[in-house]
Amino acid sequence: MATKSTAADPKKAAAEKAHVPLPGWAEELRRRYLRGEASQFILHGNVHDLVFHAGEPRMVDEFLCTVMLEGNKDTIALYNTASGVRIAKRKDKFPGVDELLLARSREKVFPILERALMTEDRFALILEYAETLCPAADLSMFGDVDRATLITLHRWASLPALDNSDNLIVLMTEN
Repeated sequence: MATKSTAADPKKAAAEKAHVPLPGWAEELRRRYLRGEASQFILHGNVHDLVFHAGEPRMVDEFLCTVMLEGNKDTIALYNTASGVRIAKRKDKFPGVDELLLARSREKVFPILERALMTEDRFALILEYAETLCPAADLSMFGDVDRATLITLHRWASLPALDNSDNLIVLMTEN
């Protein structure tokens, strides 16, 4: 009698991947989020390195989207100032998605993202190159867009709507 390999049985392969332990930093993030300690996290350090999980190398952003968030978030959006918004996963009726995909500038994207954070549930936002959103500089050197971004990120960190929903923000930065 022949047995199926895990490659031929996707359910079995998915179950085996689910039991693969997460890297320490990912497990800590997961634990803190599930305990309700925070809804906004900063990943720093080697955020452009590869993460090996279940024998497969993945970029950190891909690891977050496919391993950590895909099973429990309806919509996953990634943003950086160079390429704008990418949607890794989207529920059918996500309002403002066309605006998000067409806009790249922070002053256009952040209000739409904030609306999603306030009104959607099971939404994850990954902000790549966070150091470019709010550079480490004296506030007097900030332009209007930089100041608005800093205030927005600070507000997001204490939004009651974010605490009461199943939404998550991850800022990724090297330093």
